[in-house]
Amino acid sequence: MKPHAISVETVVFGSVSLDLLQNPFYGSRAAAGGAGAYAALGAAAVGGNVGLVGMISAAVPDDVRKALRSSLSATELHHVPTSTLAFDIHYNSHWEARYVTDETSGENGLAFEMAPKHFQLARCFHVCPMHSLRDQLELVRALRRATSAELLSVTSFGSRMSKTSVGARELLESADVAFLNLAEALAITDTIDMEEALRVLAGVGRVVVITLGRKGAVVINGGKQSWIRAFDANVVDPTGAGEAFAGAFAVEYLHTGDLQRAGILGACVASFAVEGWGIAGLLTITADRIRTRLREEGLDKWL
Repeated sequence: MKPHAISVETVVFGSVSLDLLQNPFYGSRAAAGGAGAYAALGAAAVGGNVGLVGMISAAVPDDVRKALRSSLSATELHHVPTSTLAFDIHYNSHWEARYVTDETSGENGLAFEMAPKHFQLARCFHVCPMHSLRDQLELVRALRRATSAELLSVTSFGSRMSKTSVGARELLESADVAFLNLAEALAITDTIDMEEALRVLAGVGRVVVITLGRKGAVVINGGKQSWIRAFDANVVDPTGAGEAFAGAFAVEYLHTGDLQRAGILGACVASFAVEGWGIAGLLTITADRIRTRLREEGLDKWL
């Protein structure tokens, strides 16, 4: 087992769960997941020295816990009952998700104070969706008050991020980088037109990334837009691809300050995430595999 580092460069706040997943191509499976696990492993895949703070379901097997400890620099995970942190996700033939179960009450209590003191010296913090948008916003504000973060990023989740949600706009404006999917972007900008959503989000004054699944992503930085194409992948399970993208993007942007490069590395890592059930695809990533995939996509200049 890798010894825990004295300090970490990037800290992810989020949870680890055991999810029930189903799609018409590969059947169903119970697999380890959770936004925190996906984002932290995505960040680690591009060379991040990553710590994970959050809740972990009692149902998560020991071998998964060991894998997380081995892949990440440090973890601070608090156990919660299985019934309080559970997801049952069904996909249709278009890979559209339906959440049969979306139970996150176990995330109550996830707060800045859970992070060990040496975690609070990190350069980068990424805050995953939480049980409530209000709690997520409070955590982000606490990080702003109590740390000297160079980069603070957030991801949203469905109904917890809409134009009527308390703090939705505030959450975007409180972060340096905010990640939304297309449905969330349309909801928070109160439009059905993507171009209009892009125009509105350009005025937020922060970097906003809209993930578009197989169509890639668009990075908005004021009046500038960078379109990132998705990598070819054999999709087995798309759960968590957006969080894996976000974790990799945040670390690469921290290291290089290059939004285009961050988007490309995020898309590369996400392509590995979808090739296995749950977090399995992320546990097999190596620097050599990333370099090989970039070459396969004709992106040698980003090596």
